[in-house]
Amino acid sequence: MGRAALVLVAWACVSSGAVADGKGGALPDPSLLDGVLAKVVVEDDAAVDYGKLVGDKKLRDKLDRYLKQAATMPKDAPMAVWINVYNAAVIAQVLEHGVPESVRKVPGFFDQHTWMVAGREETLDGIEHGVLRTRFRDARIHV
Repeated sequence: MGRAALVLVAWACVSSGAVADGKGGALPDPSLLDGVLAKVVVEDDAAVDYGKLVGDKKLRDKLDRYLKQAATMPKDAPMAVWINVYNAAVIAQVLEHGVPESVRKVPGFFDQHTWMVAGREETLDGIEHGVLRTRFRDARIHV
């Protein structure tokens, strides 16, 4: 499964309402991300219609709120939450770069730009390899 396909996995993982982890922290409210993905995922292509995001401030605000909530989520959040956060960060970072032709052509896209997640700075590679692959050891992660 490629990076773009993770968007569909994330969409399948979202449910409604913020969830307390039982340790004082709250998981990001998945309804925020679901509200964005429902409007911008092109299911037939397993792709994101970034033009809709660029033109809709309310959707971008939902995405920003989701990522702000992820900053303080618990480190032991479930795999689905980490996948959702990864995908939200990819989408936001694409928007920051003006929707490049390919994220692979953007220097540092995966290994330099950082996001505050679960109380620490993480790159996209850090989330994918340091958390998703290492912690969850699920063969479906970036196959």
